[in-house]
Amino acid sequence: MLHLTNAPIAQYSTFNIGGIAKDIYIPQNIDELIDIATTYPNAIILGNGSKILFPDSPLTTPLILTNHLKNISVTNNTITADCGVHLAKLNQVALKYSLTGLEFSYGIPGRLGGAIFMNAGAHGGEFADIIHSVTYLKNGKVMSTTSPSFSYRSSQFKTDGGIILQATLKLSNGNANDIKAKMSQLIALRVASQPLNHPNCGSTFKRINGEAVYKYIDGVNMRGVKCGGAQVSTKHSGFIVNLGGATARDVTTLVKTIKQKVKDKYNINLQEEMITIS
Repeated sequence: MLHLTNAPIAQYSTFNIGGIAKDIYIPQNIDELIDIATTYPNAIILGNGSKILFPDSPLTTPLILTNHLKNISVTNNTITADCGVHLAKLNQVALKYSLTGLEFSYGIPGRLGGAIFMNAGAHGGEFADIIHSVTYLKNGKVMSTTSPSFSYRSSQFKTDGGIILQATLKLSNGNANDIKAKMSQLIALRVASQPLNHPNCGSTFKRINGEAVYKYIDGVNMRGVKCGGAQVSTKHSGFIVNLGGATARDVTTLVKTIKQKVKDKYNINLQEEMITIS
């Protein structure tokens, strides 16, 4: 178990924003994760930090990182993996074994635990479609379910609690060349449409009735608007980017302004997809 004290937390978020964390714990295996999460039941569990906005002020709540939990096994058409396995690695394993169904997640900058927690999705797919079972920790007990509940960008683990430890994905037998081509196509789409050259946390807001919200943001003339080091992306206004030195206050100011303007003009209440830690 690694234990860091008074450590900068910006490096653990794809937004590259945040102050100092009093305690950061980095378990080296699932048993250590269970032990430390049981000791600190209110700790923040962090995967890749791709949907997290950390505060500028010191974070006194313990932070537990899962990035060292990387075990993967393949049985027939299923992949079982620890919560800390990066989605890019999972996709490479699926490709190696010619398993299809996971390609939609290629390029999502997250780890398995966070992807299930958020029911991450793209290009018409989401993790709810491929989950076979999830092992998780809740109220100090290790539990397992083959029928976890999911909704749009949410899961029972987000709404009712539970720390995801491992999961098994049920995929289908496919053709490696077709899988590789699909992965390449989706990465090309991301590069073409998303502001990957600046730190960000992906889509800032949830879709409205399945519809992307960028047109509403454009409709209130917020594309390219800056606040400090943060900016509504000129490439894709559904993203807020860190141009350098952005603070959480900068981002939240932009978020509040967008939400108010969209509410005033369209009578639509935008809901944030990113998670703001206070």
